Amino acid sequence: METSPFSLYRFNAKFQPEWLPRFLVFRATGDLPRIGLTAMRAEGFVTLALPAWASRRLR
Repeated sequence: METSPFSLYRFNAKFQPEWLPRFLVFRATGDLPRIGLTAMRAEGFVTLALPAWASRRLR
């Protein structure tokens, strides 16, 4: 199975996605890392895994 970024691009191209620009408005530059990470999580570009001890506590 091919696992390169190009194979994902080809798979997604089949659905003819429409790319739209995104804009961020923020008050202070110090907020930008947190806002950027939140935006990337919302778009599905980043997933955060909890450490094993933390995930056991959620059960």
